[in-house]
Amino acid sequence: MTDPATLFEPATRGLFIDRLVRCLGWLAVLVGLCKALLEAYEIRLYAIQTYGPVIHEFDPWFNYRAAEYLAANGFERFFKWFDHTVWYPLGRPVGTTIYPGMQVVAVLIWKA
Repeated sequence: MTDPATLFEPATRGLFIDRLVRCLGWLAVLVGLCKALLEAYEIRLYAIQTYGPVIHEFDPWFNYRAAEYLAANGFERFFKWFDHTVWYPLGRPVGTTIYPGMQVVAVLIWKA
């Protein structure tokens, strides 16, 4: 074991400083990683803190209803569909606010 009094002698000072710099570097990486994880967590919870615990964009029930509507009414009516049952009291123009890929694939699989 190294005598602590010898750490600051000229022969061992360089080794001590190298170890200190390496430890500080790892500490900076750890602090940066923790900060990034905390920021990611806060960004993810922003909608819940602002609007409450409501399912927003990825609502599976809406996606099911949209696929069902597409299967029953076809493409033309689907892209002109204004859904009065969501985003109360305004409603939602589904045809202009949705990426229909999942619904189209679901209907194609269902009809196959």
